[in-house]
Amino acid sequence: MGRWVLHHVVDEMGYGGEALASYDKYMIHYHGGGRGRPVWAERIGKKYQWIALARLAARLADHVEPRRRSWDPELAGVPLTYEQGRDIDPSLLATARPEHREGPSWWMPEGYDFGALSSLPNGEWASRMDDLPRSSRLLGTVNAPDGQQWLLLEGYPQWSARSWDEDDDTPYRQIWMHVRGYLVAAADARKALRWLAKQDFTNHWMPEGAEFSTGFVGEYPWGVPFALYSDEYWSRGGGGKRLPTRMTPVCNSISSSFEEDATREEVVTIHVPARLFFEGERLRWDGLGGYGLPGEALRFRDPSVAERGRPALLVDRDYVLDYLSRTHQCLIWTVLGEKLIIGQLGENFARLTFNQTHLMDHEVNLSSSAIAVKRD
Repeated sequence: MGRWVLHHVVDEMGYGGEALASYDKYMIHYHGGGRGRPVWAERIGKKYQWIALARLAARLADHVEPRRRSWDPELAGVPLTYEQGRDIDPSLLATARPEHREGPSWWMPEGYDFGALSSLPNGEWASRMDDLPRSSRLLGTVNAPDGQQWLLLEGYPQWSARSWDEDDDTPYRQIWMHVRGYLVAAADARKALRWLAKQDFTNHWMPEGAEFSTGFVGEYPWGVPFALYSDEYWSRGGGGKRLPTRMTPVCNSISSSFEEDATREEVVTIHVPARLFFEGERLRWDGLGGYGLPGEALRFRDPSVAERGRPALLVDRDYVLDYLSRTHQCLIWTVLGEKLIIGQLGENFARLTFNQTHLMDHEVNLSSSAIAVKRD
């Protein structure tokens, strides 16, 4: 295959000439030819090789049946011939997430005052549960700067006694939560809430949304890379206890990572609505962090793509309430969190793990379970 590419570049594509050779020598001399070079510093000859490799992949696909492993899931369509040859995502405008994402944001209104109990020893502070941030407040209606009202579907709030710019090795206090939303049939919602209230959500045994690492963000959810397998195949969660009823995660995520894309400063992960929200809808990607109907306000958004704050998926309040009413469903959230000392090891280490569940119907009636805790 290497020889085929070389002959194709030289004989079929016509690479050559002093101008190209001089340029390529210059790039190798000043920037190197391996992975240590800047992404943008690529030889013209290497670009010819990429083109030839794509043509070779196309010829192989025409004549060779791919070998499938016995444990591979069944395909739901025809895969792309050369998916790894897609080096730039033209549908994503963000080049990186905003720096310093810690701290308050309009979509995570609940705060925590670390100074109030600063006189307590670390062990006593970590064992208390009466001062935990209220996850129920995170699920209430929040107003964006433009006045639009939103509800949290999934989020990962975090509170730290140390600010992002501190450089200190001393132990410090931190609280974090994983808030995950699920759609549940209204007739089964109360039964599910009672059962979930007795569970510990550690170890990813609950179903979670799919985590996609291929495909252009703007192709979701209909693009080939997203439609070949079920969302469960791409999920890290599930496979644990038997659930009392069907619970569908409301959020998936897409990590846009292309090694040869010089426009992207880092991997950008975006939280997107589950594909069932697209059924019968004409939701369109806005290029930055949200989905909506053409000419109308966004219905879903991950504000952390463009603004400083923790990752989250938000949904327009009026839209989701109407959706729950039309589909006879409720929203259930599971909350897993920890209160701990970062950097504290040995016999003085202390940690409190807590779980809680919340239920909301289409009339915005919010029910919550008691907070269940486990102390280490």
